[in-house]
Amino acid sequence: MTTISKVMPNAQNTEYAVLSLMLKHSNNITLLSDLTKEDFYDDRTAAIFESIRYLSLQNFKRVDVNTVTDYVNKISSKVIGQKAIQEIHDMAVHSDKLEEFKKVLKEKTGERKLLKSAEAIQLVSFDDTLTFDEKVAKSSTLLTNIQSTLEDKTKTYAEAKISVIEYIKHKKANPNDTLKFGYFPLDYITGGIPNDFIVIAAMSGLGKTAFITNVAEKISDSGHKVLVFSAEMNAEEVVMREIQRGTGLQVNNMRTGNISDNELRMIESFVPAKNIDINDASNMDVDRLCSIAKISVMKNKTKIIFIDYIQLLTTSKHRNDTNEQMKYIANQLKALSKDLGIPVVALAQFNKEAGKSLDRKPEIGNLRDSSQIAMNAGLIVFIHRADFFDKDIAKDKSHPQHGLVELIVAKNRYGIANTSAWVKWVANRAQFVDTTADFVVPDFDGAKKPLATGFKKKAQVAVVTNEDDETPNW
Repeated sequence: MTTISKVMPNAQNTEYAVLSLMLKHSNNITLLSDLTKEDFYDDRTAAIFESIRYLSLQNFKRVDVNTVTDYVNKISSKVIGQKAIQEIHDMAVHSDKLEEFKKVLKEKTGERKLLKSAEAIQLVSFDDTLTFDEKVAKSSTLLTNIQSTLEDKTKTYAEAKISVIEYIKHKKANPNDTLKFGYFPLDYITGGIPNDFIVIAAMSGLGKTAFITNVAEKISDSGHKVLVFSAEMNAEEVVMREIQRGTGLQVNNMRTGNISDNELRMIESFVPAKNIDINDASNMDVDRLCSIAKISVMKNKTKIIFIDYIQLLTTSKHRNDTNEQMKYIANQLKALSKDLGIPVVALAQFNKEAGKSLDRKPEIGNLRDSSQIAMNAGLIVFIHRADFFDKDIAKDKSHPQHGLVELIVAKNRYGIANTSAWVKWVANRAQFVDTTADFVVPDFDGAKKPLATGFKKKAQVAVVTNEDDETPNW
């Protein structure tokens, strides 16, 4: 039977080794600058670390055994003798082990945080004021937030410039690495799908779910892993729609079983997208969603996340203020995209005022909880169809706007905004397709204008060289 030690995880000899290097060479103080006091488990080594750091930051003339001994005994509640610090100084360690030492200390810090999180999860589990889903969400957040708290995101401009150059070189060498919507005019305007929080919005019935599933399938076909959170439809309904796009068989007939033997064979032989995972849990807590997404990225290398739709997400925060709840949800999705470095695409609904303008075209103010969503989104696209509102256009298949979809780029931090891309809607397949190369954009007054965008087609680390006990004589 395994016995669990009650001593918190630590690497004491590594702590001594790091301090030894800091005492010997001032440049090592800089190289270890991302370590903090909490990375040292022993109160005495933590105090010595703080003393060396303080003296170096004050540009003290000498950071050595004597000056450190004097200062550490001013700030430490425990007496730390000069002999002990001298023994640490004299340890046989080499600077080429710096990164290994740092990695060990950071891992031990993480392990201690894991144990503290486990204790917190116990308290959450016994809290009878929380529902089961709330307990799961809180517990998941406690665990998934550990990694981000261990990483220091601070960069100098020079470091950021190096990252920019590496990014550009990668994109030049791998032009197909950027995710695309799969519709040329929209990709032309946006430069593809940015790694940001993205909102796709439309009136109910205009095909916003169909649009993101079309996009998800295109991305899946290009070999990238996709995760879809579908709070509105279950996984089977989503797949039915994919079968409709691939075969032309209607969803209503599949739902009722009104399918011939030949059609059933078509369905049986249909190959669905291989790289799409669907989570169809209802009343999804946004913190739980973020936890599932982070696990999916780590485990499956997921490249993009779709949410259908944002107003169906829940949170236990700000129960009495729906505006604050939506603000929290939007903030969490924005942070999720930033932390994971992948696009998070959410569908959104319009409020009751949408569609009341003269040309029925939506604006950002038509978004439900618009200020909270719009402030966080890097890209907002509206789906608009004239034939959805005008019965005459809907009936006249020869009308230039029949089946025509305007994708209005209402906000775009990465390029042109307040412009439109145009695609076609194929109703019997619930599918969006590119327009042809000779397409011109019809205006409401009957005039036509050319399409402005155009078309062109873990290993164990030895932390000391001496196997003998390196504990100093305190």
